[in-house]
Amino acid sequence: MDKEQLKEEYAKRLASNLTKMRAATGLNKKELSERCGISRQTISKIEDGRLPMRWDTFMSILCVFRHNDEAAWYLQKYEIFTDELCTILDYPNRETKQ
Repeated sequence: MDKEQLKEEYAKRLASNLTKMRAATGLNKKELSERCGISRQTISKIEDGRLPMRWDTFMSILCVFRHNDEAAWYLQKYEIFTDELCTILDYPNRETKQ
């Protein structure tokens, strides 16, 4: 799989688990959308499978979830934040919150 296909796969993983991830953080759609700078409607469409998650949206949501202990656990469980993703991102150490 090339880099673009991997990005698409990671975005799909997050999109399919987005409702559970929001519940883990205690964020409603409006709160998550405000933190990520995207519309609540976009969050709804992604969760409903009506809109594929763009890479920039993935990165925004990932940043929010990485800094929440409960959500960070789910990122590991659902294989959304992995060593492979860190390689794609050129992220030095996935165990370090930056």
